[in-house]
Amino acid sequence: MSASESSESEFKEDQVWDDWEAGDDEGELFYPIFASGGACGSWQQCLVRDQTEGFDLLQLVRELSLDFYDTIKLINFARREASLGHTPSEALACLEQGDWKSDVYLKPFMQDDALLFQLPMELEHLAQTQPDRCEEQDISGSLARVL
Repeated sequence: MSASESSESEFKEDQVWDDWEAGDDEGELFYPIFASGGACGSWQQCLVRDQTEGFDLLQLVRELSLDFYDTIKLINFARREASLGHTPSEALACLEQGDWKSDVYLKPFMQDDALLFQLPMELEHLAQTQPDRCEEQDISGSLARVL
């Protein structure tokens, strides 16, 4: 391979990497776990909509001291419960049994789940910085500051 071909190849690789790093979250659809009404424009909206249905993911992450992987498991477990027609309160009751901790729930329940790609690291940070009790308006304001 000549020097010019090598430079051209490296340039193309760098360009692809830059495109990937920049990401294009615009137009990405986020689906709440329990709330009806279709997709949300952001993961923050999904959290608020699910919170109004009685499923406060931020509070659960805080109370259970969940790390990144446990948060992924919880989201996938909750999506499975919702798909079975369970209400948030029924899903919360199932949490006590500990089944959600299985590594089975590391595999995304929903294909191309934008919530999984954006939420866990942000949520872990928010859970650590939020006060113990969080009302809908508090979470909305905190989430808006993250943007």
